[in-house]
Amino acid sequence: MTIKTVGDIKAHFSIPAFQRGYRWERLQVRQLLDDISKSDCQMPYYLQPIVVAPNKQGGFDLIDGQQRMTTIYIVYQYLRMVSDQFANNPLNPLGKIAVAPPYTITYETRKDSQTFLENICSEQIADAKVFPDFLYMWHAYKEVEKWFGEHPQYIASIAAALNERVKIIWYELSDTIDNWEKFADLNIGKIPLTNSELVKALFMRDATNKNITEQDKSIIVAQWDSIERDLHDPLFWGFLTNKKQSEYDTLIDLLLDIIAEKKPGEKDDFYTFQYFEKELGAKDVSKGNWDDIYLQYQCLKDWYNDRTTYHLLGYLVAIDKSGRTLTDVYRKYKTERLSLRRLREELKRNVKASIDNILITKNKDGKEVKRTIADLQYGKDSDGIEKVLTLFNVMSTECMDDKMQRYSFHAHKTVNGGWSLEHIHAQRSDTLNKQEQWKKWVGLHLKSLRRYRDYQILSRKDNAALTETDALIDKMDNFWEDDKSQSQIKFDDITAEFARVVVSVDQRTSDTYKDEMGNMALLGKNDNSMLSNSVFDVKRGLIMEAMSNSFVPVCTQRVFLKAYTHQDDNQPYFWGEEDRTAYIDEMERILDEFLYDGYKTQKSIREEKNEQ
Repeated sequence: MTIKTVGDIKAHFSIPAFQRGYRWERLQVRQLLDDISKSDCQMPYYLQPIVVAPNKQGGFDLIDGQQRMTTIYIVYQYLRMVSDQFANNPLNPLGKIAVAPPYTITYETRKDSQTFLENICSEQIADAKVFPDFLYMWHAYKEVEKWFGEHPQYIASIAAALNERVKIIWYELSDTIDNWEKFADLNIGKIPLTNSELVKALFMRDATNKNITEQDKSIIVAQWDSIERDLHDPLFWGFLTNKKQSEYDTLIDLLLDIIAEKKPGEKDDFYTFQYFEKELGAKDVSKGNWDDIYLQYQCLKDWYNDRTTYHLLGYLVAIDKSGRTLTDVYRKYKTERLSLRRLREELKRNVKASIDNILITKNKDGKEVKRTIADLQYGKDSDGIEKVLTLFNVMSTECMDDKMQRYSFHAHKTVNGGWSLEHIHAQRSDTLNKQEQWKKWVGLHLKSLRRYRDYQILSRKDNAALTETDALIDKMDNFWEDDKSQSQIKFDDITAEFARVVVSVDQRTSDTYKDEMGNMALLGKNDNSMLSNSVFDVKRGLIMEAMSNSFVPVCTQRVFLKAYTHQDDNQPYFWGEEDRTAYIDEMERILDEFLYDGYKTQKSIREEKNEQ
């Protein structure tokens, strides 16, 4: 071990293929510059040690420390750009300080990384997006640029510090030490690497991989990068897992976790790496071992591309709180060598079982009780209702004539605030107890009431009904305009009158059916309390507005567009018995193949009654 000043390191560093790529975030870049700028200008500033090994090209393999050395190289590039801009200018903040990077860096897996780093000051985001390494480097440069923009007074002092007092402990390996083994020891101890990066290193190390040529390594790296890019697609990711992409440093870890059958809640951080090390470590690893992994990835991609498999498996993953579904399905597929057709049949059985668990229960005596979808009740069956409505939306999309349409599981899992069960029909407005809430409710419902009056005229309602509506319009107008006289009592009186004039036109009262399945729709939670306290016509307008900037499931859209109701029974201002009947009928039709044997639909029950 020796101590070297950064400015005195005249070397070419090569980052071995078994190492991870450049992954420093903007915060780490900023912290490095903050630390150097705040250090005592009379004292050396020590970076953490770097570990190097001489290579056959006359340079050094950088075994540990590549994140720091790459970042410092990027800082040098910025300083050189400033110096070039002020060339021959007496106001040059750098004066005669040398700012050319003293060393060069190349990543073995990406030969053109050296060129990218040398030209990073002029690279554009489109160029950087080609590879993850480049993108991280580009963002690091932008953070350096931003930091110096905020602290221009430190340009000269940091340049001088790098050349004179920023030190590193230089630890050079002897020829008797295996670079890979040292790399693994260093990194597993401090855990900066992900399982996937350590697995990748098993294929990239030179000492034991006699069957993997340099060309093989290039293919593996290219395919590795393609998998990582594919997994950044939110639609593909949302199909595979309920976890957020932000939970993973490298997304390919998800694929390797699935192959290794890692269980949710596994406490060993390196379970997946140890699985592959056991599988591959004792062998003379070949390209065929990687091909097996790549083929398993292609299998998941095939499932994603097959529309029916996508919808069935996507639904099962979406409702699974244990996180085991995809791994369990994959294990069965691999163990039993299922064809795609047999896999679909297996998925359909699993979907049917999920609905059976909702509809088939046991009473206190342990006897089996079979219910219909229409029997489900908000509150005690809310979890089951959400699953049924999710499947209804998924399979309604599957049944569309346009086979390009797919249910977005990404949108489903990222909906604003999570899901809520929305009562389609108007509910009481008891929760509104503030003046601004009263006024907003009255404003929204006044517009709806005027539309309802037009509907009454077209429907040739009698004069008594019109008079009643006109009186309510006047009362709501007066409440809206006179802020001083607004009170809870007056507001409650208006909502009660509104319910009597408009809502109770239906044959059954709100309290009778408000919590039945025919009055439930799936909707993202919304901070706007007006929605759950509004009548059907007002809700429809609010939901149509929400569709422009949020995810509203297709069946919820159809509910508020009255798409399920026969035209002869369609009345636009409330959600009546005919609407609820048509809604349940369509739900049972779409979900027919997933309902238990002997299930009686509401339609068949009505037909039996008519025959009697």
